[in-house]
Amino acid sequence: MARPLHVLQTVSPATGSPRPMVGPVAETIAEPIARARLAPSSVPPLAAQAIVTLAPGRHPAWVEYLYRPHGGTPVLDAVRAAYAARGHRFDLEVIDAALGQSARLRPTTRIAINVHPVSLRQPGFVEAVLERARRHHVDPARLVLELVEFDGAIDLGASHEALEALKRAGCAIALDDFGPGAPNFDVLAAGLVDWIKLDRSLCAHVDRRDGARRVLAGLVAMVRHAGPGLVAEGVERPTQMRTLRELGVVCQQGYLFNRPTRTLALQTSRSTH
Repeated sequence: MARPLHVLQTVSPATGSPRPMVGPVAETIAEPIARARLAPSSVPPLAAQAIVTLAPGRHPAWVEYLYRPHGGTPVLDAVRAAYAARGHRFDLEVIDAALGQSARLRPTTRIAINVHPVSLRQPGFVEAVLERARRHHVDPARLVLELVEFDGAIDLGASHEALEALKRAGCAIALDDFGPGAPNFDVLAAGLVDWIKLDRSLCAHVDRRDGARRVLAGLVAMVRHAGPGLVAEGVERPTQMRTLRELGVVCQQGYLFNRPTRTLALQTSRSTH
């Protein structure tokens, strides 16, 4: 019997009109928040992007909040400048803004937010994160804190205590942009990570080059043996999506599904969440 279809609706950058995306009903599209509108003038300015789960059954919806500066400033340059100026306070401001936006989401939706590993070493940082969750009435178990790696390897010794405290409170920990540069295998081996987000460079040619597929298959097997779940970043083509799913990477994020936007134009089946 043929399976019915779902529709995920995105917005065409060329025309501004909706365009549909189809997939089997068993593939859970992970963010049913067509009604959600991000505040037009929040500080810091945020955009949101769905992470989809392409697997049978019911799965929690998942949305990542991303710092997106106004004025066309390159994102990485703006992030580096914000950390230079504000340090760990910048992370707390982003967390506060994202949790404030989360009132528009369903109460089971996972909320992913980037955090600089250096912030974990700051006295009182964990308590400040959890205080903000309480103030916004967000269960810490909904939080996925993504450790960004653009400044090199995470200092496991300096971060261990904070990571354990966050996990005891119910937060999930993810390694973002995993693969290039410093892959932080010691953090993975320490059992402190719940999710690995595979960098887009690892996923870009997985459907076109046998070598890329073999490398990713080996990495997927290693991570699966270690225990964390996997998310593929930078998914842009249906063939890429299918290849990643065949390799066992069922959680995916990228322009194929939706772009980071201050107004999420996602329409999904109510029955999948």
